[in-house]
Amino acid sequence: MTVKDITKYGIFISIVLVTTYSTQIPIGFAVVHAGDAVLFTIAVVFGKKAGAISGGIGMALFDVLSSFASYAPGTLVIRLLCGFVIGLIAHSNNKQGYSLIRNIIAMAVGSMIIVSGYFFYELLLYKNIGSASAGLVGNLAQVTFGLLVAIPIIKLVQRSIVK
Repeated sequence: MTVKDITKYGIFISIVLVTTYSTQIPIGFAVVHAGDAVLFTIAVVFGKKAGAISGGIGMALFDVLSSFASYAPGTLVIRLLCGFVIGLIAHSNNKQGYSLIRNIIAMAVGSMIIVSGYFFYELLLYKNIGSASAGLVGNLAQVTFGLLVAIPIIKLVQRSIVK
């Protein structure tokens, strides 16, 4: 890993952390943030390694610095896997993140990893299916918000890189 890579990933981690921390938006009984949109964008535009590192570390740092410290180990694994899979799918078949359909599929698969990952982590944490199930709707709202916000941001970032 080069100094340029370390710097790039450090910036990505910071963007994920700050965006997650600063954009808490209450929607009904759920609270969503733009951190998923940033994670999705980084994974689609810059690939699996950038998505995994920035998503896993950035979101786990958010958990540690907020009142969700018990979620940090699960978040690290879930978001790392999510970012990796999104980048893998988006960059497969030589599309390099420029296929809208492939990107939507990648983010949908990543969203399923997040929703199911937190369900199983909460089941392990609370040992109660009711408690684990309670988070499903909020997590679905969160990833849907992230996907919808990420789609136009990805296009803007890709255009700015080309120029």
